[in-house]
Amino acid sequence: MNYQFIKAKLTPRRIILLLVCLGAFIVYGENFGYPFKVTDPADPRFRVEQFDFADYRGDRKALEHAFRVLFPVGTEKAFIDKVLLEYGKSQSYRLQNKNVWKYVPRPYVLHYILMLPRGPSYAYRFDSKDRLKNIKMYGSYDLYPASSETIKR
Repeated sequence: MNYQFIKAKLTPRRIILLLVCLGAFIVYGENFGYPFKVTDPADPRFRVEQFDFADYRGDRKALEHAFRVLFPVGTEKAFIDKVLLEYGKSQSYRLQNKNVWKYVPRPYVLHYILMLPRGPSYAYRFDSKDRLKNIKMYGSYDLYPASSETIKR
């Protein structure tokens, strides 16, 4: 075998090309999710600390599945806050009802560059003990329609 590529000189042009490729991979991964990352919470290799909304961009079914697995009815608000605010880097604010919180994913680099809208937000209804009752997906339908209360807009 010929291993001439190992003996190749690292010229400034090759270093710049390598840095450009690495930068493009990082920008792609930060905006669209890394292709080798486990994003299915049902998979034993999934790490909740690596949750990112970008991993589910454009795939509503995958995000719904992730929410169902991560946040079944009865999940404590503290855990949801930790996953969505700390790990997912989203923002939250309380709606008119004190038991309904809205979580909005952070904008990504391409949103700033292309001036795109922020994307969907998700409303979470909690009971008086701060346990999850329902999630309104994309502002239009409830994730748990059999739950005792639906979330009104």
